[in-house]
Amino acid sequence: MRDFSGFRKYYKLWVLLHELEHAMSEATEKDLKHLGITPRQAACIDILKVYGKPLTPAGLARLQLRKRNSIRILLNRMEREGLLIQTRDLDQKNQIRLSLTEKGDKASDLSAYETLAQVFSCLSEAECQQLSSLLGRLLDRALDELGIDDRIDFAEIDKRLDSL
Repeated sequence: MRDFSGFRKYYKLWVLLHELEHAMSEATEKDLKHLGITPRQAACIDILKVYGKPLTPAGLARLQLRKRNSIRILLNRMEREGLLIQTRDLDQKNQIRLSLTEKGDKASDLSAYETLAQVFSCLSEAECQQLSSLLGRLLDRALDELGIDDRIDFAEIDKRLDSL
């Protein structure tokens, strides 16, 4: 008979993380409703704005841990809605570069995440840093298990957020 005692504690943590992610997604959807964008659109816009250099659809997909075909559908819809522009790279004709339109830039409103701020406000600064460190370690391990080498440089993102 297999010993599932270790699995149970990991499964419980996975369920808690999954439920938290779902609740936070719902909260984000509520917060973004007045901007007329979805959480997935907001994530793309925020990455394009904060990342600071032109991205390709493949690069954006990697940063979001998404498959290229799923991001392509989202980007095409965002372009139809006037949030971004997809242009062919002049040097590399087979590359597409993404850039925000004025409408897309205005839709990036980090102050819109009021509910998220309320949720995280129950943690002290030290607890936020500890949680960030623990989640970062778990993400790194999961990406290692998946054989994914691309990592988000959170320190670089912090610098860019500070400059906004």
